[in-house]
Amino acid sequence: MVTISSKYQLQMRCDKKCPWRLYGTMIKREHIFAIKTYVGEHRCPREMKNRQATSEWIAKEYIHRFRRNGNWSVKDLEEDLLEKFCVQVSRIKCYRAKWKSGALLCTVAKDGNNQMFPIFWAVVECLTNAIKNLAPFLNIGIVLGMFIRDPAKFYKSSISELSKCDKIDNNVSETFNGYIVKFRSMTIIDMLEEIRCALIERMHSKFMHATGLTDSITPRLRTKFEEIKYNSRLCTSKPAVGGNFQVNIGEDQFVVDINAHTCTCRTWQITGIPCIHACSSIHWMSQDSATFVDKYCNVETYIETYKNALEPLNGRKIWPQADGLPIKAAKFKKMPGRPKKNRKRDITEDPKNPNKLSRQGIQMTCAVCGGVGHNKRSCKMKNDPSFKRPPKLPVKRGRPRKATSALRSTAISPTTQSDAPSSSGPSQFVGTPSSGS
Repeated sequence: MVTISSKYQLQMRCDKKCPWRLYGTMIKREHIFAIKTYVGEHRCPREMKNRQATSEWIAKEYIHRFRRNGNWSVKDLEEDLLEKFCVQVSRIKCYRAKWKSGALLCTVAKDGNNQMFPIFWAVVECLTNAIKNLAPFLNIGIVLGMFIRDPAKFYKSSISELSKCDKIDNNVSETFNGYIVKFRSMTIIDMLEEIRCALIERMHSKFMHATGLTDSITPRLRTKFEEIKYNSRLCTSKPAVGGNFQVNIGEDQFVVDINAHTCTCRTWQITGIPCIHACSSIHWMSQDSATFVDKYCNVETYIETYKNALEPLNGRKIWPQADGLPIKAAKFKKMPGRPKKNRKRDITEDPKNPNKLSRQGIQMTCAVCGGVGHNKRSCKMKNDPSFKRPPKLPVKRGRPRKATSALRSTAISPTTQSDAPSSSGPSQFVGTPSSGS
């Protein structure tokens, strides 16, 4: 530790019980700093923690190592720092050393087979500002609604009929997040390159799968459409003039316009697939309902989606040099906790560990007051000295007795008294000689 630090003198000591000491002063006439006292003997254990070993210093020292091996784990980084520099750092600091450049922003859509189709991805400094600036160009009102707290963006009645998608959740982005989870721990350039290479292979496989289809509708939508056709048997259609139908199902009633491809339930307009009311009307006319499916659900459009896929690129050694100022890393914003890798699972999905019972729907019990619906952190009674928790019910401890042994003991005791031989009478045991013999 530094005990004296000024312009003309410096004194440093190690510990109270350690003799190590350094003292130096400035020689004014010669303008040099001279060490006058130095005791180099150490008797204290070495300190492995150093505040100068920041995440910026770690990133600068290991930047070439990260580029050569993007899958280098944080645990190996900790061990290498301890072995090479004798410095012990926290795991979260190692994570920050690998992540020094903002967040990954991606826009994911769905293709004609109801699967994810990444549109673009980029590394941005501020996620909220980037989404607000790109929302007018990408027509992602649902995502923007999460940031401006507009509940109307989450209603199906507010969904545009142009996208032919009725999803109001963010599960498709979580699917993409799980697809690139093994690349997220890499550096920026390596991460973007691995994502691009993985999507090149995915788009090629999807294109080969699409060219081999013989049906007019994609396979996943065909399965969904056959279920809609089967459920349309519950509807009753009544024709009207102009290709309109009045369809009844239970207590509900809807109007279907075959020529305009519309239904008052708006399912046909939003998804592009005829709803159960439209299928009932189309079957009344003895026509094939598959011909009324929107073009975005056809196999031809599905093939065109993956026809113009990502192109292969050369290695980074022969990349063209960009003009202008060099691109600097964005300012790092420290986030609380450890960075999450696994995507958030939906309630309807299978649990990650099927052998462990999920706590979904189970109410927590407070350890302070014994109440239900909160824990001891948010309990209002934990700082009240006058509150006393009600005693717990007594619990019988020890091994319980068996019922058969208890019944046997009660049944044997009276018999033993009545059948005991008298001291004056003859012996009742077989083979025992009497006293007179």
